[in-house]
Amino acid sequence: MKTSRIVLGCILASLGFLAGGAGAQAITEFSAGISAGAGLANIIAGPDGNLWFTEANIDRIGRITPAGVVTEFSAGITAGARPYDITAGPDGNLWFTESNGNRIGRITPAGVVTEFSDGITAGAGLAYITAGPDGNLWFTESLGKRIGRITPDGVVTEFSGISATAHPYGITAGPDGNLWFTGSLTSRYGFCGSGIGRITPLGVVTAFNVIPFPVDITAGPDGNLWFTLRCANFGWIGRIAPAGVVTEFRTGITTNAGPFGITAGPDGHLWFTEYVGNRIGRVTPLGIVTEFSVGITGNAGPSGITAGPDGNLWFTESLANRIGRITACLQEAACSPSITTVVSSVNPSHLGQAITFTASVAGNFTTGTVQFMDGETPLGSPVTLSGGGVAQLMTSTLTQGTHAITAVYSGDDNNAASTSSVLFQKVGNHHKGRE
Repeated sequence: MKTSRIVLGCILASLGFLAGGAGAQAITEFSAGISAGAGLANIIAGPDGNLWFTEANIDRIGRITPAGVVTEFSAGITAGARPYDITAGPDGNLWFTESNGNRIGRITPAGVVTEFSDGITAGAGLAYITAGPDGNLWFTESLGKRIGRITPDGVVTEFSGISATAHPYGITAGPDGNLWFTGSLTSRYGFCGSGIGRITPLGVVTAFNVIPFPVDITAGPDGNLWFTLRCANFGWIGRIAPAGVVTEFRTGITTNAGPFGITAGPDGHLWFTEYVGNRIGRVTPLGIVTEFSVGITGNAGPSGITAGPDGNLWFTESLANRIGRITACLQEAACSPSITTVVSSVNPSHLGQAITFTASVAGNFTTGTVQFMDGETPLGSPVTLSGGGVAQLMTSTLTQGTHAITAVYSGDDNNAASTSSVLFQKVGNHHKGRE
């Protein structure tokens, strides 16, 4: 994704802000509501305006709102299934693979799960899944060396014809009306394969040049397919045209970065995760790469990545058990740092008394929203900033005790996100008005 450029690093509150060339990125991490040891794998934008992700180690599907509120779903998922990849289906639901359960799962936006296994050969080793151009879902069978298709009603068809050395892994719908897949096994299976394949909606498979260890693949804004390559000491980004011409980009990618997930971003570039290098990368359609790391917890293991419905990029941190968000400034100028402050109308207050929290965001003509937080619990819904960069929330429901109130600003195309310092709101009993 890019050629290295100067990166400006600065930290405001608990957020990291990265500047690189055409814009800057603010990285925020979310952990509240994610169960310990979840084993976060992949993530996708859902039809409900939220992000949905898989939790392989605890057999759950997670949902996170753009404000960072997490809900986990487990009912209906077989124990030991290890949900891995997830995609938005043409039927308004989310569909996911069960890498250890040999099943395809479907979850509604309300969290109702259905599992499908009929028609899937035993020991298939399901990996990635994507919505196809034909109104069906398509998935890879890494161990079975097949491509699978499942209708929204759950009818499965399997297609063989895959090279004996190319175990299908990543898959995506291409700009040519076909499905494109990588022929690879990641190190979690113990070895690596190679190749890029194309399958038509009728099941006709074509294999292209042998390429070292491709992993994930996505359709780019330039009409080509872009993919990550990693295994052992390798690590770069590849591009393949629908005609099969391959180009590799290595300049700007740190040695042993371990590129993994890749997605098309809202800014017309491709964004990828570096599992080993603990960075997020961006590559332009011309192959210019930039890497970002400020704001990412050490040894986080960035894995899946997707463009969100809020115009930001979201990624999983499989080792750190967090979800990351990249707020991209898409203007030619770099993001302006923002400063958020929060004050209370009355402090201390008494139980049941109405309190108005006022957040002020200083920056470059700030727009966007503010989420008021009580510790790690959201207070209401995000509040849209007024023309003067102010947002207010009134509440009378705080319990007795001391509350750690913060205001979290979302950022916008010109301003980086920021979080206020903690305001300690004291709520006493009704008679004393203090603790």
